[in-house]
This record gives sequence, C-alpha cells and structure tokens, in this order.
Amino acid sequence: MAESFGRANLVKLRAKYKAPDRIGAPVEELRRFVPTYQKVDGARRIGPHLMAERSQSPSFRVFAATVRQLAEIL
Repeated sequence: MAESFGRANLVKLRAKYKAPDRIGAPVEELRRFVPTYQKVDGARRIGPHLMAERSQSPSFRVFAATVRQLAEIL
C-alpha cells in the first residue's frame, strides 16, 4: 500500500499500523496521510501491491486463501 501513495510511507513506521485488523476506520486513517484518498481509486492503486503471504492482516490472509480454494474448485 505505501508504494501506491508516496506520503503514506510514514504509515510503515507507526506501530499501530502493524496490526491492520485493529484499525477502526481504515479509510479515515488513509485520509490522514492522503487527504484526496477515494475508495475506488485507492483500491485500484493498492491492489497490485497486495501480497497475502506478506500481509500482517490475518483476515486478509484467510480471505485470500478462501478465494484461492474457490478458484481451484471452479
């Protein structure tokens, strides 16, 4: 994600962001660093940088594993 938004590189340095599932309002947190952040544009920019195997979000890892399992079934 930080690669998508230049100023958002600061996010990597903050301890609170090391447990992304605990962030109550992630969009508002993003807007603190990128005031012009929009969900659709953000999703398109962040998407290519997402890697489930490197994610610190347990919920994202479960989601990605489930999508992979479903893809194998279909």
